[in-house]
Amino acid sequence: MPVGEKKPAPEEKPIPSAGFPASSVTGAAEWRAFLAKTKPTPEDVRKHVRYLIHESQHAAVIGLLQAAIIEGQAQPWMYEILAASMEIQKYPKEEIERVVLSIADFGNANYESMMYSGASLSSFGRDSSAIKMYQQAARIAPSRHEPYLLGLKLAARTRDIAEIEWAACGTLRQVWTPNYPTLHQQAEDLLVEAERKLTKEKQPERLAELQRAASDARQRDLIIRLDWSGDGDLDLAVEEPTGSVCTNALRESAGGGLHMGDGYGPQAADCHEIYVCPEGFSGDYKLTVQRTMGKIVGNRATLTITMHAGTPEEKKVTRSVNLAQEATVVIPLTLQDGRRQERRTTSQLGPALDHESLVRTVKLANRPLPKAATAADQQVVRDLQHSRQIGAPNQNAGAVGGGAIGFAPTITTIREGASLVASAIVSPDRRYVRMAISPTFNQIIDVVTFSFPSRP
Repeated sequence: MPVGEKKPAPEEKPIPSAGFPASSVTGAAEWRAFLAKTKPTPEDVRKHVRYLIHESQHAAVIGLLQAAIIEGQAQPWMYEILAASMEIQKYPKEEIERVVLSIADFGNANYESMMYSGASLSSFGRDSSAIKMYQQAARIAPSRHEPYLLGLKLAARTRDIAEIEWAACGTLRQVWTPNYPTLHQQAEDLLVEAERKLTKEKQPERLAELQRAASDARQRDLIIRLDWSGDGDLDLAVEEPTGSVCTNALRESAGGGLHMGDGYGPQAADCHEIYVCPEGFSGDYKLTVQRTMGKIVGNRATLTITMHAGTPEEKKVTRSVNLAQEATVVIPLTLQDGRRQERRTTSQLGPALDHESLVRTVKLANRPLPKAATAADQQVVRDLQHSRQIGAPNQNAGAVGGGAIGFAPTITTIREGASLVASAIVSPDRRYVRMAISPTFNQIIDVVTFSFPSRP
């Protein structure tokens, strides 16, 4: 231990709650009689359970918790502790599963309780039952991708065809995290394995059904890719028929769109932006290409538009975007036969500055300037690099030179309570007005404070 460092205080040994019977009492009937007579507080029950666990009296833990649940004194934590103690005591898997499923019943069968029950069942080796919990969670929150991701791992273990179909197709349709290519490939591998198994078992009808489901999951109603060359930065924004807008700040839209990252030069591999809409609304889209900084080779960018990808009706159009006259170019687009029927639920917290945006800002600020940069530009970069090296500012030092990139707090206002947002879209022929009304109910349930160093 380093010199001067204090030794951590030893953990306090749990003690039994006053008035509770000895740990030799294990039967649920005896514990029920005790609880009905004394009516202990939830804190006393929790304290005594902690003592019994410390003493490895798991049979007594099971009896006490079962009695507490029967007597109407159930608490959310009891089911997990009861399942763990039953696992230690080698109870049948079916009984442990029933206890874990009770977690969802206690939590009124919401998304969180279903996900928690699935994770608990998985930890006890009940993979198929865990997948059923994830399937229920996906039905409650269809736009969430976590049930499919967790289900994909379990389906790889169970090798059940129906479970593989649900998890793999859901991953291809819903999962668009930064590492989505790897996850999509894992889903494709499982589908190939399932097809081989069905072919070997000579089940042509089930094989055709699986292939249809996989083909449907691979379909994309609209894909837009913007490519350019140079050290500049272009931004792609897409306004959807419902009035929702998908940008690099609002990466998920109510119309089903997903913005797949904010590219910038000068590296060719980073000079692109992609908009993907797996299931979109039919109607008119408005694409906006904006130059935010730097120089673009030839003042032109390439826009590739793919509609109904993965279907026989797939159509791809490539067009050049001229940025020589204006820094912002608007391009209309019409999508027909879109598969989306209702708006997707998205976060209403607004475009808070995320980690990826911070990393991008630092990269843009610290990248070398082209040879044609002015003396003022070079001074700005030197001031930035100096400010990132000195750490905490000196209170007696002068201000950094004008134009330098510095640090400022980012404040995001989160409204609590009920609010209503309404927007109107006038049709091109001005014959009708489409109203989009979105009520929002926000509640702040927790505040977490943390800090991180500002130096790279």
